[in-house]
Amino acid sequence: MSRSELLRSIQIADFALVEANLFLDSHPDDANALQYYGKYKAMLDSLTEEYVDKYGPLTARQYKGWDHWKWIDNPYPWFPEANR
Repeated sequence: MSRSELLRSIQIADFALVEANLFLDSHPDDANALQYYGKYKAMLDSLTEEYVDKYGPLTARQYKGWDHWKWIDNPYPWFPEANR
């Protein structure tokens, strides 16, 4: 998966989590919603880990103890050139 495809997949999974979160706020015992949330949480975690391993952190909090502060090496994810 290309950098832009991976970033787009992360955005989709993150959006799904936000929407599920809002639904669960008013339906905390809905088993289907909880399963949906779990599915997209696992997907987001996996996609984010893949992105960080291939392209560096999406946020500074994803620092993994490299010997160099990689956060500054690539265009920030919100810059247009990072999404090509």
